[in-house]
Amino acid sequence: MGRVGFWGMLGYLEGEMGVRRFLMVGGVALVFAVGTMTGCSDPGDGAEGDSAASLEAADLYATSTPTTQAPETAPESNPASASPSESAPAPVGPPPVPTDGPDAGVPYGQDGQLVQGADEIYSPTREEQLVLERASLQLSNECLAEEGFDLVGELNEGGGGTGVAEWNEEMGLVRAESAEFGYHGDPAVAYSEGFLSSFGAQSKESDWEVIAQCQMKSAEALRGGDEMADEKLPWEIKHAAEADATGDPDYIEAVSKWSACMAEDGHDYASPWEPWNDKRWAYPECDGTDPDCPTERPALSDIEVAVAKADVACKARVELVPIYRAAVWRSQTERIEANRPALEKRLELEKARVERAQEVLANAQ
Repeated sequence: MGRVGFWGMLGYLEGEMGVRRFLMVGGVALVFAVGTMTGCSDPGDGAEGDSAASLEAADLYATSTPTTQAPETAPESNPASASPSESAPAPVGPPPVPTDGPDAGVPYGQDGQLVQGADEIYSPTREEQLVLERASLQLSNECLAEEGFDLVGELNEGGGGTGVAEWNEEMGLVRAESAEFGYHGDPAVAYSEGFLSSFGAQSKESDWEVIAQCQMKSAEALRGGDEMADEKLPWEIKHAAEADATGDPDYIEAVSKWSACMAEDGHDYASPWEPWNDKRWAYPECDGTDPDCPTERPALSDIEVAVAKADVACKARVELVPIYRAAVWRSQTERIEANRPALEKRLELEKARVERAQEVLANAQ
């Protein structure tokens, strides 16, 4: 499925299934195609994943603490033959909060985020979001019935990811187990697509506008006349904190040590993102003007796997990931404190929406 990269009302989204029309309602992208309608969660970072027991943080990520035993080495295999059937299922839910090391006390995000962001802290929980989606669908169905439609929307309450951080926009590969797959990604690591809704194959292109209007009415009903909750502020705080972390002296020093460690293994990289974006295995950059530009990513190679293994090993040796997490958390904490009244107001408005949603569902029974 394609991802929506901005907040809007109506537009088009091009993904694996072709071009689809979409509508933003209550923080959810409702995507329409001829005969189908689906939804995907907020852009960029994904929805929260389900919580469950998981492996220790040091086993999942390129971290190192004095009390943690290194994971056992996986048997050597032909990297080019790796497939989803050969990959062990990734644990579901975030790792436990570290109790020692540079990032002691820093929580992980619910769906593959290295740090629990302000967007997660000041938003409805996954369970509350599901209540909102159920109520929105109930109200939409009632609206469609009033308009003379017999379309019945259904909610797919699955779609949760494994909650495992495999890579990071600043540091590239961060999950030690994924090194067996180079920078192509471990197929066992799934990312949440949110709560997918459908109005069935009977919907036609001519139904889109009515469906959209009913979705907007349901969103307005759940808002109950309140002002719109500030959707941008939590994300702005999160991304600003991540940017701040790259200038943190501890992080800069750790990156330098990581680069030196990689050089010892014969790999020349100045920043942790460079191996992930190495042109030998990265997606080709084609602008459409060169007919000979490759259209597919190069196949997994032995050298790619070797670099990936050295990458995560060096990150663990210099504690790059926990140092980065600690820097992000410090900056985000300061920014949250500076914006606490606005954030608390957002959470208050969101909680009110959840209460209205609960009333809608109770009355529908």
